[in-house]
Order: sequence, then C-alpha cells, then structure tokens
Amino acid sequence: MDEADGKGNGRRPGGRCGFPGRSSHGRRNGGGGERDGRKGRGIRLTGGKSRILSRPREALSAGGSAPEIPGFWSFAFGILPAGRERMPKTFLNGADLYYHIEGSGAPLILVHGLGMDHTMWDSQISIFSRDYQVITYDLRGHGRSEAPDRPSTLDTFADDLDQLLHFLGLRRATVLGLSLGGRIALRFALKFSRQVEALILADAQSDTPAASGERFRDLARMARREGMEKTAEVFFSLPSLQGLAKRNPSRWEKEKKRFSRTSVAGWANACLAIAEMKPMNDHLSSVSAPTLAMAGEEDEAYLPYLELYLQKIPRCQKELVPRAGHMSNLENPEAFNRAVLSFLEGREKN
Repeated sequence: MDEADGKGNGRRPGGRCGFPGRSSHGRRNGGGGERDGRKGRGIRLTGGKSRILSRPREALSAGGSAPEIPGFWSFAFGILPAGRERMPKTFLNGADLYYHIEGSGAPLILVHGLGMDHTMWDSQISIFSRDYQVITYDLRGHGRSEAPDRPSTLDTFADDLDQLLHFLGLRRATVLGLSLGGRIALRFALKFSRQVEALILADAQSDTPAASGERFRDLARMARREGMEKTAEVFFSLPSLQGLAKRNPSRWEKEKKRFSRTSVAGWANACLAIAEMKPMNDHLSSVSAPTLAMAGEEDEAYLPYLELYLQKIPRCQKELVPRAGHMSNLENPEAFNRAVLSFLEGREKN
C-alpha cells in the first residue's frame, strides 16, 4: 500500500511438508506432505532461526547428510522444502528480515505494500500454496523485520529481495508485488532480470509524481513528529483506502491497528524511498519477463499505469479486478486470485 492520496503469530495450518509431486488429478501437492489427508515426512522451518529441524531421509544419498540451510534443497532438488511453520529470520543486506514459506511447486514471491506486512497476503497464500511454493516476507522496517535507522531507497528494497533469493538458493522465481511491493518488484525485474520467471504488478506505479512525493515526505515528517497512531488516522482516511473500509470494514480496522505498530524509522524511510525514487518509465521496455499488470477497477490513479505497461513492456497483459480499489487483493480476493492463477496457468501451458 503506497497511495499517498495485527501481526499474526506466524503459524498457519498446512501440516508437515514434503517435496513437490503430482496428485492423481494432476494438481501439484506436497509430494508426501499432509495435505488432503496425505501423510509424509518433510522439513520444518522454525521461528527466529533459519534452521532445518527434520529432513526426508529418502532425499539423501546413502550415508550422506544435508547441510542445514534452505539453499541446499533448492540446489539439490530445484525447489525449497515444502511447508510453513514459524517465520524464520535471517540477516541480509544489513537488516534482520523475516520470511514465510508455504506449499510446494514453482517459487512465487509476494511483496507487500507500504505500512503492511506479510499477512496482507493471507487470502492469497491459502490458495496459491496449493500449487506453488509461496514465499512472503516483511519488508525492512515493517512487521517483524528490523528497521535500520538509515535511509533506504527503492534499490535497497530490491537488493533485499535479491539477497533473500540467494539465501534461499533460488535461481529464479515469479514475483508479485502490490503498491510499494509492485514498485519493488518492477525495480527488481529491471535490476535482476535473470532471476525473474514472471512479473505481476498490482496497483503499482513506475514513478512518483511531484505532488505525490511531497505528500509522502509529509507523512514521514508526521510520523517522526506525532507518532504512528496519528499517522494511521491520516493515512487510513485517504481515498485509496476507502474501498477496503466499505467492503471489508473489519479488515480495514485490523490493518489500521497493525499499521500503527509499524516502526517510525521503517515507515519514514519507506515513504522517502517512494518520494525520491527514480522514474522507471523509460526502462519498461527492458522488462524481459512475461508480465501481468493488474489493478482494482476503481483505483483511478493507477489505471493509466496499466496502459503504460501494456504499451512499453514487451510481453505484458492487463487485468482489472472488479469491485475493488487500491487494495485489490483484500477488497476482492477471489477475483484477484483468479486473475493471478489464470496468468500463471496460461504460462505453464505455453
């Protein structure tokens, strides 16, 4: 969420985990993980540490042992271990970052918006993880990730994502970002093009108009002067968030409370990163990955960017999410999920 106009406990159902496989009806499954009654052994990640607590011995060569790092599994088997427990923590690019992993299949990374955290993707994780290895994380200064009290740029956030992929041993992944997360995903795709299997930009801008940039600077100053609760009152009264307030008031209130717990330094640094970002419009033709540009049909400030992406990104298609504004994944999760899955499944068939 970056339009200027509750932390969970990190534990989700999904049982134990296994390596990816196919069920009899052709859908990916946990390859032995506990899903739909199928049992098996697997790897478990635990909170606060990046450590494997158990591993499927079938996957190891006779007499061998596996190093206890996620990268081993993606290197050896082309994919991360399935399943998701507490959010592990790792020190990357000068900050402690938290991340979640759930499901098995091709890796799909979800990048959240400004003032949010990984839980904004709850309605997507439960669906996407049936077919994909879903990786979510908290941006620096958000959620459970550290908030270094030093300036950040859009490149800082893109570099964080790059280092997370390297830490997990992933060579390529599909990247989906919404709002600020979409800006980060786009910058990542331009800077680290070989690592992007496909790109999904949701309600995302490729530049920051001057007036919008000044509003973000004002929001950064407000947080430092008056704190996050006052900033939450102002930010959540913006027109871009009224669609969520109307369609899902309980979720709007939940996100507002979570927002108020964001660190001042993390919020201010992210606002300034948006305000001072270099326009990416002239570089859109360099995006080499297949791209889906999507937005809520009522997100008027962002609709022109869909046309811009469609014109300039070589392999781009667009999708409008009906009955949704800026927070399209929260306002109409069913339509949002259908659009994403249709795009991904269409790519698999080609």
